[in-house]
Amino acid sequence: MKVGTLVEMSAYGEKLQWLQHSFNPTRHSRVAVVLEHHEASDYLYLAIHRLDDGRVVKRTLPRRAFRKAKVSK
Repeated sequence: MKVGTLVEMSAYGEKLQWLQHSFNPTRHSRVAVVLEHHEASDYLYLAIHRLDDGRVVKRTLPRRAFRKAKVSK
């Protein structure tokens, strides 16, 4: 993944209960932006926009829990 790529939760990520707390669709947007990709550990540093108060949450999460978001033009 490159920096600036939009990602959304994959099927694997939806099954992880601990990840649903950090990426809750009722409080957070469904997409996140990649800020940094740690290739050695295959983790992504993401920025997630919170819908309830407008803040941006930054988390380091596993790569396989996300996929590239489909963007309609």
